Amino acid sequence: MIGSRLKELIKQNNIKQKDLCEATGISSSRISNYIHNNRNPDLETLSRIAAFFKVELDYFVQDVSSPPTPPDIPSPRVKLSRILLSNNPGMQPPFWVEVDIDILEPSIHSGQIMYIDRAAPPFGDRDSILMAYNGNAGIYKAYRENRRTILKPESRDTDLVIIPDDEKMDKSDKFFRIHWVAEKIFPG
Repeated sequence: MIGSRLKELIKQNNIKQKDLCEATGISSSRISNYIHNNRNPDLETLSRIAAFFKVELDYFVQDVSSPPTPPDIPSPRVKLSRILLSNNPGMQPPFWVEVDIDILEPSIHSGQIMYIDRAAPPFGDRDSILMAYNGNAGIYKAYRENRRTILKPESRDTDLVIIPDDEKMDKSDKFFRIHWVAEKIFPG
């Protein structure tokens, strides 16, 4: 989707790819990879492109059928510790959870809330993943490479995880895709 939106903006603004490269400091090969959906830009790069075209970041990633904002945050929310410890937390994903543990720091802090749903490998490239295993949990960034998923740790006391596409996962391992993380501002 990013590639088609970028191509559309270049055409609508009647500019050359070279002009975009010069204005944003992004190489022509990287812009070409984005246009052809061979690679997705990181948030900083996408922000520079959005600023150049004077569009919101949502323009690149949101389908017209997608909601413009996260769903309403219900209260009370289920506690993350309950999700991680239970095989059946009593809620159908996707759902909001309140972070009540500190093992996910520095990425996620106690008191924040997350919108998550169940997931299974192979994950999408650059998905944010919450993985629960052996009574522990960690936040990871997923990367796809050579028919395997590499989970790079983003929380403390976690290690790199490599999952071949054909590997059967342990039933006790739980994976959740993180869609949104928000600060809890009001009590409740």
